[in-house]
Amino acid sequence: MGNKLARIVRNGLLLALGGCATQGAGMPEYSQKEAATPEVQETTLIVLSPHFDDAVLSVGGIISAFDGPKYIVTFFAAPPTTVHYLTNWDVRSGFNNSTEANETRKQENANAANLLGARAINLGYVDNQYETRSDSDNTSLINSITGDITQIIDSVNGAPVVVIGPAYFGDKVTHADHLLVSQSFVRAITTTSHTNAHGYFYEDLPYTYTRFGDGDITLDTLLAERYDGLHLTKREIALPERAFSAKIEGINLYSSQTKAFESLGDNLAYSIFHFGMNRCPQSPLSPKPFEVIHEIN
Repeated sequence: MGNKLARIVRNGLLLALGGCATQGAGMPEYSQKEAATPEVQETTLIVLSPHFDDAVLSVGGIISAFDGPKYIVTFFAAPPTTVHYLTNWDVRSGFNNSTEANETRKQENANAANLLGARAINLGYVDNQYETRSDSDNTSLINSITGDITQIIDSVNGAPVVVIGPAYFGDKVTHADHLLVSQSFVRAITTTSHTNAHGYFYEDLPYTYTRFGDGDITLDTLLAERYDGLHLTKREIALPERAFSAKIEGINLYSSQTKAFESLGDNLAYSIFHFGMNRCPQSPLSPKPFEVIHEIN
């Protein structure tokens, strides 16, 4: 379909521009006649982001290339109740207090979303680094976030919607906030009768290349074990170069976060660029950027 990932869902299947195992496969595009038919409704893309940067880090290329309404919904976007709270991560990011951190990161996210042509929506949950939670708190959060996701799906009034949410990388690796959104996402997708909604896990970066670098287990296997009874299909999305370039540019707009990773010895944008170019190698002579998502069947 040329250089776009527009309308990536048709009849419940995500169609890729190409893949590791499907060289040269093309993505059909709706014809002008089809697009003008009232029965063909515009597809909306919703990416669930635990924190301000997660969506762009993980699937910024898909977001950029998607041709249609698209939203980045960040859940843990509220400032902490203690105004001058300061965590180690905030210090690494160059902030003097938590209020400054929240305001700056919110603006960074808005800038990145705008660059990719998406609208940023921020919800009122407090980041895990600013509070201590009990098991009861976590249960309440899952119930509330599940309700939010359900309302988001309902808001498209039955039109096709693609919902991409965070994955799971094992209890020792998965960030607490990511796990809450992941669990809520699965519950919302699997326990409601939204036939218009198609759910996918994204590979949370930079966790993906940290957790699976040695190839000891695949993400789809880990997800199927974590969410008993879930059937997944791996979808390898070959990105147009301009969409991948926009993703890397978007990552650099999160300057506070790139600074924090630099303090840990990691060039975040370069690492994700390198990972994307080598995620799904086709040929040593013609590397192509990929993002991989996992369809919930």
